[in-house]
Amino acid sequence: MVQTEVAERVETEAAKSEDMWEQLLLGCHAFVSAAIESPNRRIMLIDGPSVLGWETWRKMNQQNSMRLLHDQLQLMKEYGYLKPVSITSLTHLLSGAMNEAILWVCQMPDQQQALVEATSSLTLMLEGFKAK
Repeated sequence: MVQTEVAERVETEAAKSEDMWEQLLLGCHAFVSAAIESPNRRIMLIDGPSVLGWETWRKMNQQNSMRLLHDQLQLMKEYGYLKPVSITSLTHLLSGAMNEAILWVCQMPDQQQALVEATSSLTLMLEGFKAK
């Protein structure tokens, strides 16, 4: 299943660092990078939701990518890395932002440049939640 494979890739990338903040960035960037790959993007963002229905697809997404993101954010909050924020809300916000970024990158003529721009913007957005 594509969602499981992408989730494993996210975990592998995030594990390349011991720093929680860098783990979050690596994982988010890995998710966007993996999802824009041709077979993945079609299954994850077009065919999957269409065939299975939006509610079923969201449940599957929550069990894989969103679960990893939520768990990482919760741990970061517990260790004081994040400003006071609802982790559930932040998880949904970031998931939606990444999914929209993937759709945007896939439509751009220069996808590599668009990927750089999207991940840079994502990093800046995440920095806004970082505890000082």
